Amino acid sequence: MHSNLLVSGGIGLLIAWRLFARIRRNFGRQTLSVARQRFSLFFMPLLALGMGCGAVAQGAVPYGLVPGIAAGLALGWYALAKMQLHAPAPGGAFCYTPNPYIGTALTLALVGRMAYRFGPMLLGGEAPTGTSQLTFTTLAMVGMLLAYYWTVAFGLLRWRRQVLAG
Repeated sequence: MHSNLLVSGGIGLLIAWRLFARIRRNFGRQTLSVARQRFSLFFMPLLALGMGCGAVAQGAVPYGLVPGIAAGLALGWYALAKMQLHAPAPGGAFCYTPNPYIGTALTLALVGRMAYRFGPMLLGGEAPTGTSQLTFTTLAMVGMLLAYYWTVAFGLLRWRRQVLAG
């Protein structure tokens, strides 16, 4: 009993720490990490594909990903327009200041959705039976978040390339 509680608490702390780190990156001036942006360009589509395959494996249709991805792309381009881009001084690093509201709102909306869907199960209740855990709304929110971060990564790398090209 105690070991299960320790494992649950450890996982909860890990999730809380990662959410804090994700939200913190939405505030203040950030140094552009080319490796992180390239990782996002590669990993986000794979994660969306995995979510779609997971939905199909659960017997659901992943239609929610399509409007979620479309909304995420639109929000990403809007966020890029609101972002402050700081060209480097000679020998300096590329920096940007993201719009803190869009990324934070998307992250908190997904956390709220997941708490709504999985909260009863985490509090000792049973998982919903006969239905897929990956519902239309959950898939739409995940698709929106993934597409948003993919679009921002693409836009930042494109801006960096344009500045370097002169």
